[in-house]
Amino acid sequence: MAFEIEIATDPVISIEATSLRQKLDLAADAVKACDPLKAIQYLDAVLAEKPDTHQARLVMAQALTLLDETEEACKHLEKASRRAGQDLQKQFEVALAFAECGEKKRAEEIYRKLMRKEPRIASARINLASILDERGETQAAVDLVSEVIEMFPDNAEAYSNLGRYLANAAMFDESEACYRRALMLKPDLIQAAVNLGSMLQNAGRTQEAIQLYQQALSVTPHNAKILWNLALALLATGDIENGWDLYGYGFESGTRTPLRPFPGLIWKDEDLADKTIFLWREQGLGDDFRFSTVYHDIVERAGHVIIETDPRVVPLYQRTWPGATVRAETRLASGFENYGDIDFDLTAPAAMPSIHLRRSLDAFPKNPPRLVACPEKRARAREWLSSLGPRPKIGITWRSGISNALRDLYATQLSDWKPLLDDDRFDIVSLQYSKPEEELAKARQELGITIHEMPGLDTHDDLEGVAALLCELDLTVGSWNAATEMAGALGANALVFAPIENANQLGTGSLPWYPSLTVYPQAPFWDREALVSLFRQEAAKRLIG
Repeated sequence: MAFEIEIATDPVISIEATSLRQKLDLAADAVKACDPLKAIQYLDAVLAEKPDTHQARLVMAQALTLLDETEEACKHLEKASRRAGQDLQKQFEVALAFAECGEKKRAEEIYRKLMRKEPRIASARINLASILDERGETQAAVDLVSEVIEMFPDNAEAYSNLGRYLANAAMFDESEACYRRALMLKPDLIQAAVNLGSMLQNAGRTQEAIQLYQQALSVTPHNAKILWNLALALLATGDIENGWDLYGYGFESGTRTPLRPFPGLIWKDEDLADKTIFLWREQGLGDDFRFSTVYHDIVERAGHVIIETDPRVVPLYQRTWPGATVRAETRLASGFENYGDIDFDLTAPAAMPSIHLRRSLDAFPKNPPRLVACPEKRARAREWLSSLGPRPKIGITWRSGISNALRDLYATQLSDWKPLLDDDRFDIVSLQYSKPEEELAKARQELGITIHEMPGLDTHDDLEGVAALLCELDLTVGSWNAATEMAGALGANALVFAPIENANQLGTGSLPWYPSLTVYPQAPFWDREALVSLFRQEAAKRLIG
């Protein structure tokens, strides 16, 4: 059966701790077990006895961060920094803790101060480089780690981080060379192995990544990040059962979010008759649409279903499952003691029904139930589309809402679509979200093309309106993103390009969740002109004959 983290891999045993060291150790164990309230109990006792305990402040910040109490966490870290004084090691630990709780600017200040005091502190440069890279200052990050390599030619961590920045810039060959060098210098540097595997997956070399993860697990068999990456790689190659069985490590590795611990209440495929089950959104909006395709099964099995999702999607889900309780998502959890009265018998994050009920390709229905768009909004969309004239209407979305070098490998620009946009057999309608106005204006001015926008439709906030428009279009084409995921969940026809060997394709080259989507997997550095030509031919074949 599938493994799924509840609140801990091992419960924290409450014992009578007699020494400060015992209490600190128990607090640290509680944080690792995602039980921040238990940790705070021990830490309060430590700080009441000895307020200047450096480690207690750091662990307290971790516990408070788990509770989303960042401001209080920072207060403890500021106290730790003041008490650390000129102790460079303790200041480094404080900077690391600031970064972990999301206060990257404050961490940067401390790292830079450390570098001024002691220019040869390699770890401060390496960690500062990571902050700069996350902020989009990749060249500055590369410069910093290059300085470390110049000072310390055998610093494996510097090579590993340089490999990561190059991988994020889609410089796969250079990145691989850096990771291989790091592992040659330090064979047990697990992070380099994990990142090399991730780079190989992004480059479409999934089988090589699997071999690397398995080798790394022989050294550290319980590493959650490796197990999570392995889960995705196995799913990508069609090893569905084994991939799902490791999927729970996504929470333990910090990748699946938000973490909402409900100890003793996680659904493990028990009978749901006469039970109320609470399902909650995880990861991105597209993931929620994909995993919601299995909610139909849960609604049939359960006595009652409670669903928490993005507020923009609540009406769509409520219409689809009128007998369910659908409400806007929160991050509350019984494990954090802030959920209030428990109004369900069992609970599951959104992916859990798929883990239990989609363990083979045969388990995916050929004609699945669909999300139900608003009839009134559909009528308005239909009326507006009709006003454009008799030609077939094609919706287009050309990129993701997030832009970086890796994402941009699978993004397009409107200029790439000019052959389709110029085809006077079709009317083209924009479905793009994330502020496309400048791109559309530039395309109209420089390319002389017409892309229609439905009056009054906010493609980011009015997802009910987007759902209605998707249902009324003759076809949608473009990037695999939240809009095309929604099209699939609605049963709307679409031609979609996506990264090759992605976990959600389950080794098929398609998206088994969505029979109405035709997927065209692309390797990095793919031929956009050829794909647009193919889409144009397929659109003509489907819509004109």
